[in-house]
Amino acid sequence: GARVEHLDLMEHPEWLRMLGEGASSPSAVFADIGGNRRLEDVLRLLQLLRAHLPRARYAAVKSETLAELLEREAPREREARAAWWERVLSGDHSRPRRPLRPMEVIMMHPVRKAPDGREICRFANYGTCSKGE
Repeated sequence: GARVEHLDLMEHPEWLRMLGEGASSPSAVFADIGGNRRLEDVLRLLQLLRAHLPRARYAAVKSETLAELLEREAPREREARAAWWERVLSGDHSRPRRPLRPMEVIMMHPVRKAPDGREICRFANYGTCSKGE
């Protein structure tokens, strides 16, 4: 049977690792990451798929930039194309994550509780709280 997962793997690659663990790891992957994503993002996704879904024998990714790269640089002969593909996927396609927004930083802190058990506003503890203004 088919299983559909809706995940943001570029922001949370650890979810892909969880999918790859266990007996129900997928054998085919269809990834829609937007047809106009940066080539580095597409190649990073393919690296993640390869690393964390070892049972996957097929991956389909919609990408204009990847299609352009294949047209422009990939050899036509099968063995040369496979070697070229290995070189492309073995490159470093990581990029730094965007800086965390102030709200994200505050939400990373633990929730504290008042003596009576009520949660204390994280903004009151770690940032500025505008509720009382």
